[in-house]
Amino acid sequence: MTRTTILARAAHQNSALEALIELSYALVDHGHDDPLICAAFRLVLDLGDHPTPARPALFATWTACCRDLAARVAAEGDFRPGTDPGTLAAAVVATAFGSRVLRREPRRSR
Repeated sequence: MTRTTILARAAHQNSALEALIELSYALVDHGHDDPLICAAFRLVLDLGDHPTPARPALFATWTACCRDLAARVAAEGDFRPGTDPGTLAAAVVATAFGSRVLRREPRRSR
């Protein structure tokens, strides 16, 4: 899911908090039935995410989107005072990726 796609989906929400919730669901659930997306996640998990100048790291892109939305949520007054958008964004992305890892089929012994 590209940054443009993520932001486009978020733009259709009534509030930044709703958009952040939608994004968290999208990160967890997007593409579980799509073999190409599943393969991409397996590659990132197995080989790592190696950014280039032309392509930033996948997790950095997701975290930046979450951080931008979390900053909007804070500006709209929907977070407790002192909530750090960067910390929250990192937690959302880590949780989403962790859920994908846990949903993977167990590896078969060889």
